[in-house]
Amino acid sequence: MNRLICLIWLLLVVLSPTAQAQIHLNPGVDTTEYRMAEVYHFLEQYYQDFRADGQVDYAAYFSPEAVARYVHPDKVAFSIFGRTPAYLVGSPNIISLQKREDRYHVQVAFQHVQESGATDILFICEHLVACTPNGPQFLVNLDHHTADWSRRTIRNITFVWPGDTPFDSLGAAALIHDVEQLEQDWALEPIDITYYYTARNEEIQRIRGFLFNFNMSRTEYPSGLSDIPDHVTFSSGWGARYFHEVVHIYLNPIHPKFPLNEGLTVWYGGSMGHHLDWHIRRLSTYLEEHPDLDLNDRQSFYYMDSQTNPQSTIDGFLCQWVYEHAGLDGLKRLCTFEQRDQIYKEMLGIDPSEFNAWLRAQIAVYGPAHPIQDF
Repeated sequence: MNRLICLIWLLLVVLSPTAQAQIHLNPGVDTTEYRMAEVYHFLEQYYQDFRADGQVDYAAYFSPEAVARYVHPDKVAFSIFGRTPAYLVGSPNIISLQKREDRYHVQVAFQHVQESGATDILFICEHLVACTPNGPQFLVNLDHHTADWSRRTIRNITFVWPGDTPFDSLGAAALIHDVEQLEQDWALEPIDITYYYTARNEEIQRIRGFLFNFNMSRTEYPSGLSDIPDHVTFSSGWGARYFHEVVHIYLNPIHPKFPLNEGLTVWYGGSMGHHLDWHIRRLSTYLEEHPDLDLNDRQSFYYMDSQTNPQSTIDGFLCQWVYEHAGLDGLKRLCTFEQRDQIYKEMLGIDPSEFNAWLRAQIAVYGPAHPIQDF
């Protein structure tokens, strides 16, 4: 995991938008037929548009209906590297180009070759392309793969799930209750949200357009994703009650520069299948076993194990601490800060250099005093 994070950082920093001029064709991929060649050049132009300035005019590649419905009809482009388009990271290699019925399926592996010759596969995506009278046009993977899924709208949430499984009515009721409380606490209007949920992460990744990405490499735990611009959430292993990603859609736009946004959503909705208290207990034990670990250096403690994210747990604990000491008004004030040092000084009352000692002491007291709550 550590090597992967370092590799991704290196790719984001070093690779320029023009580092890959062409899409490599894997042995066996045939573009000699006219339509196949047309699809290949269409995809090549799409990637080149991203490389020019990190943006693309979706209207040139998707239907007017798709562009009207989605801010980002391509659910691969900005889904794993933040604001950096996925298509700028690694070298693209078309590993399959097939016609199926009235569309073309293009599978592209993005990889990085190390100096040793070893190859790192970062992700494999699939593009669906229809050949229209006006030329090739992308289909929206999300719409295509869920066309026969079940849908149910309750209040402002439209739940979408595989049709061969029963609806999680208890989870949906719990989620709606949490949403109503959030709106009341923060004086917010309802936001229409489409909530996709499945049993496994690979199902979520597939409907977004991924056949593989590095987040699918480790043991699977309940997880989720939020697509804030399009008001879409994805949940695997949580059923219909994953509040965490819904909180992102409601609160992130209000304070986009708040450095504890992820911690705030963990405080509200848990993470990886467990409540914040569960993660705090695990973090407390880990800190006891690693007394030399300097919590002032966030970069050196970004990974603990596959079940608990230490930084989102720490940030969630800070939200919990402020709420216990200053209530909801204090939490709202916390969200107005854009720098961690400001939070330490004005909300915690400590100098930033004291954070390591302060946090260890607070968590050591908090853990035994709070029974673990869980979902």
